[in-house]
Amino acid sequence: MSEIFPINIADEETICLAQALNLISVSIYKIIETKNRIVLDLEYNNILKNLKLELIKRKTSSVRDINNLYTQIIDEITEFTLSNKERKEIFNRFEKEKRRVLWKNVAGIWAEGSLFGVSPICLAQSGISPYFNYQVCVSKIKEEFDEELWELEENVVARMRRLWTKWLQLCFNISFIYNFAGKDLRIIGEDLIKKYLKAEQKQNIQRSIKLFRELEQSDVFNQSYPPFWLSYAIKADKAIETKTRDQCLRRFFETHRNVLTTDPIYSKVCMLQIQSLYQQDPQLKNDTIRQEIETLTRIAEKHIEDTDGLGRIFLSTIYQELGKSEDARRGLEVNIAKSMDMEFSQRALTNLQTKKKILTSIPQLLDLLIELEDEDANEMPLERLRQLADEGEPIAMNILGDRYYYDSEVSENYTKAREWYEKAAEKGNAEAMASLGFIYEKGRGVPQDYGKAREWYEKAAEKGNGDAMFSLGLLYNNARGVPNDYEKAIYWYEKAVEKGIREAMFCLGWLYYFGEGVCVDYAKAKVLFEEAVRKGDSDAMLWLGSMYEDGQGVPEDKVLAYAYYILSDKKEIIYCKYAPCKAKTCMDNLYEMLTKEEIREAEGIANSWKKGRLLKRLK
Repeated sequence: MSEIFPINIADEETICLAQALNLISVSIYKIIETKNRIVLDLEYNNILKNLKLELIKRKTSSVRDINNLYTQIIDEITEFTLSNKERKEIFNRFEKEKRRVLWKNVAGIWAEGSLFGVSPICLAQSGISPYFNYQVCVSKIKEEFDEELWELEENVVARMRRLWTKWLQLCFNISFIYNFAGKDLRIIGEDLIKKYLKAEQKQNIQRSIKLFRELEQSDVFNQSYPPFWLSYAIKADKAIETKTRDQCLRRFFETHRNVLTTDPIYSKVCMLQIQSLYQQDPQLKNDTIRQEIETLTRIAEKHIEDTDGLGRIFLSTIYQELGKSEDARRGLEVNIAKSMDMEFSQRALTNLQTKKKILTSIPQLLDLLIELEDEDANEMPLERLRQLADEGEPIAMNILGDRYYYDSEVSENYTKAREWYEKAAEKGNAEAMASLGFIYEKGRGVPQDYGKAREWYEKAAEKGNGDAMFSLGLLYNNARGVPNDYEKAIYWYEKAVEKGIREAMFCLGWLYYFGEGVCVDYAKAKVLFEEAVRKGDSDAMLWLGSMYEDGQGVPEDKVLAYAYYILSDKKEIIYCKYAPCKAKTCMDNLYEMLTKEEIREAEGIANSWKKGRLLKRLK
């Protein structure tokens, strides 16, 4: 760690140059190897655009080709970075998957009563962030999104590989010009990068450790690529090989140079070192350790990955242990402002403000969130749920409301559901507000009251609840307790679409299809229907089938139309007052018009969609 343990080496600029060149080489190779736009975006935002380019430009002014080629490579990569909308969609999915992984990781570690609250070290050991843990969550993220969102096409990968090969050759040329070998520096070649990535991505910890030990025998990684020591340390920490972990951390600090403006790798190493020191002195009585931990915490905070909400919560717990409440608050407020790990950050901030340990009740909160989002999770016992609700936990109150509303057909339970929703709403829970709106809209256990429904939907929408936004759109679209107002309906549908609500995508597409409150626009309708189809909306499948059957805004294609009719499990189109046709009837009509070969082709497309590939084939 250069700020704390400076190393005097003769030619610092050459070391920085070697490390910068290798960082670029490995980042680009990761993109080529994975063929993944999400990896591309992560590498671009965390490494490639963070490089202190003056290190390269100043040292390689006599080698003009390297600077020109680097610019060309960056231009190529920038073309395929994610849009803000795509990045938000993927990050939201990552957040859900992160909770699942965290829940599995901490089972037994965060067991109720096993710790006074939760140890900061448990959070450090279990923490997950997009850049360092994408591979852990990749399968679910790929499953959620269509291939065209995350997969790089072969011709793009081929172009990048050609540029990378040329880049690597120029790096080797520079290594000869500046005598890297004589200064114990190396350029990492393709074979070693491949072995390093294999060791890093190996899920079996012991096999991964074995690969890292083999790579350690080479002097290539000695001081030319410090992230090697972080990757090794992370695996050693998971294997509970603390001696190996600490040796790797020491090697990182000895060799690391500041070649990135914001360095998430450096931040992660600092957090691991804090963990190691905290384990040595959990009461922080040793002044030297205490001072070192504070220094490390400030460095980690400065360089932390932008989307690492759990990392900021960990650093806030350390600041609290150090008696630095204002510093602890700062990190939590950054999370809330950036909408990172919101529920955890809000709970942590409340704990801090009420003089409790920051991580108090975080395990129970994780259980509640998993219950809300994960059908495979075991339901929390009703007794424990009531206890948390009685202690003032709004998410527990909301789940209790759901239990009373959905788990029984006895109408009296609607009253209990409403009571718990109201208590959660008083605590600011947006989901409970939306549920109260639904209760009043449908008249479940209360007299039907569209006015109160709208009031609760508006309160929930103000807090960003997408379901409430969609419900407001429906109220204005269908004149329920308000005058028919397409402008307001479209406004709320669009807001809900931004939140990823598939029903809103369909309803907004329907308005464009029929020209309700807007001019007929088949192109916009098609885009919205396709977005809804990506999320499995059967109504949208049916309407896309209709568009392809009649050639409305798309080339007429009865095979694709038939494929969509197969996919839709809807018995009728419930939103359309003009065309109350049935999917089966549509299929019967087309069946008579298609050949056996065309029907088989349509069935193949339908099966392909079930594997997540329909929209790519359509294009």
